[in-house]
Amino acid sequence: MKPIQIEGHVVRKRVSRGSKSDRLSLILMVDDGREFLLRRKGEDSYTGQDALAPLLDKRIRAFGSVTGRHLFLERYQILDPEQSA
Repeated sequence: MKPIQIEGHVVRKRVSRGSKSDRLSLILMVDDGREFLLRRKGEDSYTGQDALAPLLDKRIRAFGSVTGRHLFLERYQILDPEQSA
């Protein structure tokens, strides 16, 4: 896994459309167009989403590691929209 520190906006979006894994998931949208499925380190990708729900519609600085499209969140900082614009 590659360690990362990245900023972006958290949104809810449908992923894996049409597959058995089709679901709404929290996504970190980065300004450069990249998207990462947010997961808390050590938690299930389905049930772990509830703990991240307070981040919805917030801009955050995320610290964690990346594997493919998944960002395993170790910690985060909610950013003041005025500072990160």
